[in-house]
Amino acid sequence: MVAQVDTVIVAADFMEGIMINLLWVLVAILIVAWLLGLGGVFHLVASLVWVILIVAIVLAVVAFLTGGYRS
Repeated sequence: MVAQVDTVIVAADFMEGIMINLLWVLVAILIVAWLLGLGGVFHLVASLVWVILIVAIVLAVVAFLTGGYRS
């Protein structure tokens, strides 16, 4: 029984680490796209990039402050 609980905890930590890493990848991609001006062709796309960028930054800050990012 204890081994199953430990396995579940390890699996949950592993998945959390993957999600946090994906978040950082998304933040990096959006910042690069914003710096290169991608999304500036269409106003709607540019607005969407801004919204997604802001959401990604907020999520990154929350993850950092709550200790969600573990190497």
